[in-house]
Amino acid sequence: MERVAGSLAARKGVLVMATSESIRIIPATEVAKIIKTELRLAFPDVRLSVRTKWFGLYQSVVVSWKGRQPSRLEVRDTVDHLRGGQPDGLDGWQRTPIELPSGEKVLLGNLSIMYDNE
Repeated sequence: MERVAGSLAARKGVLVMATSESIRIIPATEVAKIIKTELRLAFPDVRLSVRTKWFGLYQSVVVSWKGRQPSRLEVRDTVDHLRGGQPDGLDGWQRTPIELPSGEKVLLGNLSIMYDNE
């Protein structure tokens, strides 16, 4: 796992790793579009809002909807694989590249996904 410091790398769109291999970053706004598409397919009758929000140096995707259905757990299980980072237990986040079906390794611009059913 490679450590990413803040949003500077995300804004530039490319992160130079310690191995001097360059990995493309998919911006959080694009990840939000992917999340919305996956949720529409999984829950076609539910009206969902998917937005990005800055929390200090890090960007998150916020998913919200009204009503009891689907549950937070169902929504999380559908899109949690698109969470771009994990808290490292110290003072920041760990980002792990994911592999696209094409074989390309990318980083996701969002660090977390937050869920809010009103």
